[in-house]
Amino acid sequence: MNTVPTNVYAQDASNPNKSNSKIIPPPFLSFASHNVRSFTNTAKQHTLIENYLSLNIDAIGLQKTKFLSQHIRPFNHEHSSNFVGFFSSDSAYNKTGFGVGILLRPFLANHVFQHKHLFNRIIYVDLQFTNKQKLRFINCYLPPSDVPERKTIQKELIKIINDANAKDFQIILTGDFNADIDRPKNPTGAKEFFTVLQNFNLFDACTLKYSNNRINHPTFKSSTATSRIDFV
Repeated sequence: MNTVPTNVYAQDASNPNKSNSKIIPPPFLSFASHNVRSFTNTAKQHTLIENYLSLNIDAIGLQKTKFLSQHIRPFNHEHSSNFVGFFSSDSAYNKTGFGVGILLRPFLANHVFQHKHLFNRIIYVDLQFTNKQKLRFINCYLPPSDVPERKTIQKELIKIINDANAKDFQIILTGDFNADIDRPKNPTGAKEFFTVLQNFNLFDACTLKYSNNRINHPTFKSSTATSRIDFV
C-alpha cells in the first residue's frame, strides 16, 4: 500500500463550483493492488469491501475480476456509498484470468473525468484536483505465460504512461505483473519492462517500508513457494 499527497481542499473536477462542505478529502491517499480471483460473488464482494474499509484504503486495483457487463451496475448500486467501481467487460477478450477493475472512495470518484480499459487487462482513470493537479491511476494484469500477449500489454502500458507524462499527470500503477523483481527467473521481457518503469521514475512502493528485506514480504505464498508479483 502506498500513499501520495493531495490538496485537502480539492474540488470536484466535473463541477468547480460544487461545495466541499460535506466531504473533506484526507491529506494522503492509500492505494492497494489485489488479485481477487473472481469478484462476481456478492458475498465475497461484501467481505472484501469491509476489509478494504477496515484498512482505510482509498483506491484499489483489482485483477482477475471475471466481470461481465451485467455485473457492473448491480455492484455500484450496492456499494457506491463506500466504493465506486470502474470495470473492464470486453467479452472478446475473455481469456483465462480476465477482467480488471478500479475501486475508488466516493470523494475520489467525484474527480474522475475520464476512464478507459483495454484487452480486459488494462484499466485507468484520470482524476483532476484543485490547481489543475492531475492523477492517472493505472491498473493491469499481465498473463504469466502468453508471451505475445504480455508484449502487447506492456507496449500499451508504456504508451499510456508516456501519454500521462506528456500531459503532466502524476502516476500510480498497480497490478499483478506475474513477475518478481527480486527473482532471477521471470517471464520473457519482464526484466526489461521493470527497467522501463524505473526509467519513468516509477518505483516499487514496497521499497519505502522494506528497502533492505522486501524479499521477505511476498504477496503470494503456497506450501512450496513464495513470490511478490503484485505491485503498487
